[in-house]
Amino acid sequence: NLKQQHAAIAKLLSLERSEGRELGPDGRSLSSVIAGLQDDVDARTASLAEELKSLLRDSVDISVRAEGSGRVAVRPEMRNVGLTTVWAGLEALDLLEPVFEDWVSDMQEMLSHIFQGSHTTTKPSSDKHSAKYLDWDALNKTADSKVPTKAGVRAVCSVLEFIADEVLCGNTHLVSAFGAVSWPMVAEQVVMHWLHPLAPQEPADLEQFRQASKCAAELVEQASKIGVALETTTIQTAIDSMEAQYAVGRRRWFLAKARAIAL
Repeated sequence: NLKQQHAAIAKLLSLERSEGRELGPDGRSLSSVIAGLQDDVDARTASLAEELKSLLRDSVDISVRAEGSGRVAVRPEMRNVGLTTVWAGLEALDLLEPVFEDWVSDMQEMLSHIFQGSHTTTKPSSDKHSAKYLDWDALNKTADSKVPTKAGVRAVCSVLEFIADEVLCGNTHLVSAFGAVSWPMVAEQVVMHWLHPLAPQEPADLEQFRQASKCAAELVEQASKIGVALETTTIQTAIDSMEAQYAVGRRRWFLAKARAIAL
């Protein structure tokens, strides 16, 4: 166990510092022995980390096609190593956060396509190589496709749910760690693509903005059930801010009209 070896080396270093002990008749210092052990453990740790990340890259694929369609695919076992074992190893080496941070850029491209257009997702399927996958397809955009719909909420949630259940093996700890890294990006996409473009300026804009706000709230609720949405304030704060700006704008408009009438 590499963690135990690191702990043992730390204990030896503490002992050497406190007692100034030496090993062997040649007067060789304990610190030089420990340094050699530390180098060996570090090298083995780095090698194991690279092997685990290689296995994960081969096991999980997030791909986006030029037209905005794409796929998330996962192989539960690669090179006779199960995905749950890979995740356990990455967690033991404190590599979950760096791995999920690497995923965020791929996920951002993937989700931005879904947030910006009309999409549908298929049910999870398996191929002849025992890989499980989830496809999403870009639909023909309609005149009001910029307004989010329940279908859009389902498309986003199906991707998040597939990652939680299949890629992260339904492990609540992994899902929570994934959400801590990825949810801020998801919330930013909601604000950028669903809310800001429909921020109301006139009374006629309110219906579409309310629909967008309702879809955003539903997405937060569903993502919370999946275990990915760890906070809900970002999206609600954006909604409240846009509503407040609209109210201020309308108040100024009414004041201007009142002044014009008075004159």
